[in-house]
Amino acid sequence: MNQRLKTFILSFTIVVIFISLTHRGYAQPSENIPDTLSTYFEKYQALKRNNPYQAVALMKEASQLDVVQDNPKVKSSIFNRIGNVYLDLKIYSLAMDAYFESLKNINLAHDENGKAYCLNDIGNVYYALNNYELPRQYYQQSYEIFEKTSDNYGMAVASNNLGMVALKTQNYEKALAYFQKAYEIRKRQNNLGLMAHSRLLIAQVFLEQGYFEKAIKYMKDAKQMYARDREPDNVALVDSELGEAYFTYKKYAEALHFYESSLNLYTLKQQHLEVGKTTLKIASCYEHLEDLNQAEENAHRAYKLFESYKLESQKLDAILFLSNLYIKEKRYKDASEYQNSYITLKQGIDQRNSRSEFSKLLYSIDAFKESQEVKQLKLINDKQKIRTKLLLILFCLSMLFLFFLIIWFKQKRKQQQMMNAKKREIAELEIYKKEQENERLNRELNFRNNELASKAISMVKTNEFIDDVVKMLQQLIIPKNAQRSVNQIIDKLHFFKKDDGWKEFEVRFEKVHSDFYRNIEKRHPNLTPNERKICAFLRLNMTTKEISALTYKSAKSIDVARSRLRKKMDLPRDENLITYLSQF
Repeated sequence: MNQRLKTFILSFTIVVIFISLTHRGYAQPSENIPDTLSTYFEKYQALKRNNPYQAVALMKEASQLDVVQDNPKVKSSIFNRIGNVYLDLKIYSLAMDAYFESLKNINLAHDENGKAYCLNDIGNVYYALNNYELPRQYYQQSYEIFEKTSDNYGMAVASNNLGMVALKTQNYEKALAYFQKAYEIRKRQNNLGLMAHSRLLIAQVFLEQGYFEKAIKYMKDAKQMYARDREPDNVALVDSELGEAYFTYKKYAEALHFYESSLNLYTLKQQHLEVGKTTLKIASCYEHLEDLNQAEENAHRAYKLFESYKLESQKLDAILFLSNLYIKEKRYKDASEYQNSYITLKQGIDQRNSRSEFSKLLYSIDAFKESQEVKQLKLINDKQKIRTKLLLILFCLSMLFLFFLIIWFKQKRKQQQMMNAKKREIAELEIYKKEQENERLNRELNFRNNELASKAISMVKTNEFIDDVVKMLQQLIIPKNAQRSVNQIIDKLHFFKKDDGWKEFEVRFEKVHSDFYRNIEKRHPNLTPNERKICAFLRLNMTTKEISALTYKSAKSIDVARSRLRKKMDLPRDENLITYLSQF
């Protein structure tokens, strides 16, 4: 089989299933067909596959009947059927015109559910044109309407269609989820035919992923369901798809078997379009099996069938197949004739399509909003609805504002409480830190005071020791020649006793009580250096005896000095001198 035809078959396998199973020509569940139109619809169903153009003419005739003029819902159904035929014939511009007219009339009928089916149909046209983002939007909107109206049939259809878009964009996980959802809905309805439809679509997901055996299993399951539901048309379709699957995996003998089985059913039902398509596929199998005579014979049979029923798009495929087959057989003259026929026919189809306002295919759902005529008919009712909605929205917004205001106040109060608690916690922590710091400083001060006191006591002990040694030396009876040496020792001891031990003490004292002398001088500037020195000893809580030893003065002199200090400082009799000095 030539590469162009092979690509065509592989690319449109899923589209064939999609269009065949979503446009079966049945009335939508929401339709209510008048008895006077039943005959038209029955004839349409009989003509749709074998004489599609006659089916379109019949529906156009029905649209002119008086009973239809005042029934926009039925008129929508008529144009829906016209669109279905054109979509099957791949005349997408005319299909879009018909679906647009269907949508316009269903809006006049105020039928939301019917509108969802129309949106679904418009999405199918875009899908057939390989524009997948637009059909996804249409299918999603139709699904939401079906969900709102609790139309399980429609929900399953829209879910399947969303799955087809996901499959085409190779999002296999999402596609499988959509198909499985549709299958579960149909299973609850116990509809074998529609369950089989979903199984067949699931098979296509596995086939696309290369899971051949799993795909074949699902296809055969679908075939059994269709057979049990007595749907020979769809049994033929599944056989055709089984043939496609085997053909794709180059199992041409098995593919031929299923194509022939499908052909027998289509022939029995006199579905000439499908007979022609399947015959051309059989020709492809024979070509790959190197039986070129059978390939040519079947291709000619398909060509004649397409020509007799004026199926021009399909006729193109047959011409192209025969042209490439003749090239393979090196029959270049015959190949050239068919190539010329192909070019002529293709140009004619393109010219007709260009006159059909293809610009409508670029419309989004906003381009199909209700017409001005519909808006005028609903103007008063819509205004009332809008007013009611606005009042309701205003009330809801007011309640929402009040609710959020209460929440805000509560949050604000809670935040303020949390901030106050945090501040208290920080204040308590600061107090604790200060207490700890003060305690540490007090401990350090006490340690330094003790160290100073120890130093002072050490000086006292040293002086006392020196005095004892001097007394002992003075009491010794020594020769005159040694007296001089003893006197020198006594002098050195006195010198050591009068050395700058006091200066060292004073330096250390100022390090511990750096501001003591400055503060006491500021308060009592008339104190003498010796009095300030005694104040320092008293600040360390030293006894009179210890001070006497350090200053080389008698205890009585120290007591007199203390009395003089109290007078100079003008201290009351009941105030302790040491306590007073500890303030500096």
